[in-house]
Amino acid sequence: MVTITDLYGFNIQYDEDGNIEILDMCNYPDESKNCFDFFKHLELLNIYNSGIDFPIHLRHWKVTITPDDEQKIKKYYSIDGLKLVLDENKSKLIDTKTFFKVEISFPPGSLYPNLIFHFFHNLINEEGGMFIIDEIDLFETILIYYDKNPFTDERIEALNELVNVAELQQIPFLPVELIKFNDEGEIEVIEQHLLAKKACK
Repeated sequence: MVTITDLYGFNIQYDEDGNIEILDMCNYPDESKNCFDFFKHLELLNIYNSGIDFPIHLRHWKVTITPDDEQKIKKYYSIDGLKLVLDENKSKLIDTKTFFKVEISFPPGSLYPNLIFHFFHNLINEEGGMFIIDEIDLFETILIYYDKNPFTDERIEALNELVNVAELQQIPFLPVELIKFNDEGEIEVIEQHLLAKKACK
């Protein structure tokens, strides 16, 4: 087994399960070239591993969770909350090939963000939608760009009173995922989400 000590310029270590932990990770994916390159390759790896054959046609649709009250924030604004939104939309997802990723979006002057779930449904044997020629094209099509760190000190302080803000800070780094179902018809747990949650304990 080859042991590496840096990854795209980041210092790393291995946890007890052999997973790589980045010790000096940036605050958001577009903060530096190294960070963007790392995030890009993480996204592309997930796309390659999905087994989707290109070219494809995709239909884009969204579900937006708004911070209407404290109970709603406590319910959805976590790694587990992301899975809950998927489960609530299961009827639209079952028997499909659908990618998803989540965007953090703070309205102007707001301390609490909207969670925007972007779904990209593969229109198998259908025309229409967005025509995607290959993995790079898909990456560029679904890219969510953050021009600055969305989590200011004031927002972190406000969110920490209700939820573990460290989990929310992981969301911009979560790669696109192909939603998969188990034999019982339930949405499978996403490994990257488990690792992100573990890093926030």
